Amino acid sequence: MRTISLLLREDWGALQRVLQLMTKKRVRPETVLSGRCEVPGHSRVFIASADARLPGLVEHLRKLSDVVEAEMTESPAREFAFVRTFEERLPLPQTMDYAAARALASGPKVTMMEKGA
Repeated sequence: MRTISLLLREDWGALQRVLQLMTKKRVRPETVLSGRCEVPGHSRVFIASADARLPGLVEHLRKLSDVVEAEMTESPAREFAFVRTFEERLPLPQTMDYAAARALASGPKVTMMEKGA
């Protein structure tokens, strides 16, 4: 399983344009996780897929006007957690074993974590 991390401008239809490109290139996503992130006015999107065409999609995604950043992670992701709070300290929910997890993106009120296989 490979993962693409995207930083998108918060614009109506931005995620839809990303998924339309995936459809056009015939790449099937297994998991799509999206939410506000550490950069104001932007969203963080993680797309996980076992499709062999996923690495070639990154360059096409970078050409979309809404995509600010696109990078590929080769780690075998099994679980994702988007942790958001309105407090400065992040209380982590007990639904995931955080000992084996790593932070993918972090800000003062938001953390995105990935747990490998």
